[in-house]
Formats: sequence, structure tokens, C-alpha cells
Amino acid sequence: MQSQTLNTNILAISSSPRIGGNTETMLDTAISTLESRGANVEKIQLTKLNGGPCIACGGCAKTGRCILKDDYTTLNDKIEAADHLIFATPIYFGSMCAQLKALIDRGQPFFEKKYNLKQPSPARETEKSCLILTCGGFKKIDEYVKNIEQIMKIYCRCQDVKLLEIISAAQVDVRGDIKNHSVLNKIQTTLSCYFY
Repeated sequence: MQSQTLNTNILAISSSPRIGGNTETMLDTAISTLESRGANVEKIQLTKLNGGPCIACGGCAKTGRCILKDDYTTLNDKIEAADHLIFATPIYFGSMCAQLKALIDRGQPFFEKKYNLKQPSPARETEKSCLILTCGGFKKIDEYVKNIEQIMKIYCRCQDVKLLEIISAAQVDVRGDIKNHSVLNKIQTTLSCYFY
């Protein structure tokens, strides 16, 4: 089946603290595949941003917006505006890395807007969706991928975003392990079906 040309804005977020590592290589593969199909992709590296964890102040419950004036608040605006999302995270201690978890927790305004303030999600021509890319050094990572999935399901639900899939790679630890891994081909193949 021939891939269709995309006319869509995709936000691709790398959460790994290791620049140019295995996780980011997975994300870069996705980005190049999507750009070759005409998608407009913006890549964000969390480790280069100035953003901290949620401080549980309750400010967003009143306004639907985080009171912290940092890069994560700005990034939340981009997340809300994007047509589709891709998150890439390494597996640390059985789940997503701390950088991504902090961003997810800073998504509390999305929860407040939907469930407490009853504000509708932005109108869209197509359903907004999210893809997760992850890798870890253990031989078996299915249980850890499920941990990531449960967190991301809640995050996506708060934004009326469809969680498409989690593409994962096991036994990937040392920088460069991913380069000859079959998961890169899987990413390219999978993306031929998504984000129309």
C-alpha cells in the first residue's frame, strides 16, 4: 500500500537526558519518516528546556492553566495545539524517565479543563492521536511498557487523544545499540498507517 501524503502538524518530544542516544534515534527515525510524507514535525528535547515538576498548588484548577512561568507551560500550549503527538522515553527503573513523568504531571491543567472546568477540547478535522516510543536494557520489558502505557492512557484521556501504540525495543542499553535493531524498520512501517 502506498503511503498518503500528510498535511498535519506533529509534535515529537524526546525525554531522554542522553542527547543522541538510543531513544532519540528511535524518535529521529519516526521524524524522518513522517517528514518524507510531507508532515510538519517539530522536535522538542526536554533536557534542553527549563521546566520543573508540578508543585500541587491548585492554581490550574481555577484557570485551566499552570501558574509556573517556564518552558513546560509553553510546551503544554504546543501539546494542545498539535494535530498529533509522539513521545520517546527510555525505560528507567521499570517505567518512563523522570523528565517525561514531570511533563506528564505538569499536564494537570488538561485534567482540570476537561473534568472540573468542563471546557471542551479544541475542535479538529481529524482525531488527535499519540504514539509512544521506548527502549530499555532488559531482555524482557513488557511489564515496564505496561507501566508507561497506564500513565499515558490517563494523560491522553484528559486531552481526548487516542493512544495509538507503544513501539518498544528490549536489550538496548549502550549508546548505539539501537542502530541495527529491527525496531527502526518497525517504526517506519507503522508510521505508514498513522496520522492521516
